Amino acid sequence: MPGHLLLIENDHQLARTLVQILCGAGYEVRHAPSGIRGLTEVREHRPDLVLLDLSLHDLDSAEVVTRLRRGHHVHIIAIRDQHGGSLNRADVDDYLLKPVVASELLDLVRTRLQNGHADDIRVGALALRPSERTCLFNDVDLQLTAKEYEIIALLAQHPGRVFPREEITRGLWQGPVPSGNVLDVHIANLRSKLRGRDGYGVLRTVRGVGYILRPDA
Repeated sequence: MPGHLLLIENDHQLARTLVQILCGAGYEVRHAPSGIRGLTEVREHRPDLVLLDLSLHDLDSAEVVTRLRRGHHVHIIAIRDQHGGSLNRADVDDYLLKPVVASELLDLVRTRLQNGHADDIRVGALALRPSERTCLFNDVDLQLTAKEYEIIALLAQHPGRVFPREEITRGLWQGPVPSGNVLDVHIANLRSKLRGRDGYGVLRTVRGVGYILRPDA
């Protein structure tokens, strides 16, 4: 399964070996020789998976993982010595032990990329992950509130369909239906977050009726 990978590794000899193995298997691989450079690469190139050595010289590995997770959803495979690395298993998706065995490396990368997020709902550049209740636009987490997520998830079920305001409020609020301006506030916040990621025109108002999510915006 092809994919875009980022290797964050300060051992240049090991990096050359791993890049050769991965490129030979058909993956596109970028190499960052430091944690700081790796974080820049993630922001600029949005890899599908990061291979992170836990013995970086410039940044603590736990800090790198925290910053990788902040606003991004990327698989992380940690590379560590037999007795090295202080991360909990839950911090990363998988571990590889040194010396790295080529077959183990390729099996782990292939499995992780194939698993992916099967429950994603995609509408153009918009991606919702129901299992995590997160919403991404152009692969960046919009950091939605619970109600903002519920609104956009409802609209994403039928992109291109106009949802009347009353249908949205009845479906998403328990008990008394809130006044119209409550929905307006949530919609305005959603639009602001989308526009912050160049998502102009994705969420539109149909005057006098309701709202529509445009897959072609």
